[in-house]
Amino acid sequence: MGKGANEVGLSRLHILHEAEASLKRLNTDYMDRYPIHGFDSLTPMEETLGALTDLVRQGKVRYIGCSNLTAWQSMKGLGISELQHLEKFVTLQAYYSLAGRELERELVPMMLDQKIGVASVEHLVEPATRGDPLRPLLWTSKSLRHLATALRDKEHSVCLHVIADCLRELGYSLQANSKTREGSSHVDRDAQFQYQQMEPN
Repeated sequence: MGKGANEVGLSRLHILHEAEASLKRLNTDYMDRYPIHGFDSLTPMEETLGALTDLVRQGKVRYIGCSNLTAWQSMKGLGISELQHLEKFVTLQAYYSLAGRELERELVPMMLDQKIGVASVEHLVEPATRGDPLRPLLWTSKSLRHLATALRDKEHSVCLHVIADCLRELGYSLQANSKTREGSSHVDRDAQFQYQQMEPN
């Protein structure tokens, strides 16, 4: 990345220049995977994929991937690769954690259908990993229901207790708002939860 017109984006010039710079920094002859990070609306994807394909054919990159693309952007790239006999994305890198499961809506079905691997990042909850444990994290009942389904458990209040136990071991408490019924293990559909650091004993 730089300030010049050719030091940003996914143009052929920029991709080839940055790939050579990466090889030099890594002191290696090739890279196993070379992903693009984001979508460049100003550069034709044919140009981007053509440059990535040249890197593969030159032996400088083994596989190409993408990062932070939507499902339709990824499919557009795969379609262009198919039509023009260019290298295809083999991995997609995206944010995925217990608190952020948007990946499952469209990207996961697309990746399963197209046989693309996923490289997930930031698995842990962001506030804890960024050194700000007191910043509230809201858990909606909808998220808990998704978690319950993933765990093959239809009662999402069970998952709430599991999450609370895990947080307690890390020194945090999980608190529910007033929409959760007192003295009941039932979790209201619209209930929200947040965690905060526990006071030392």
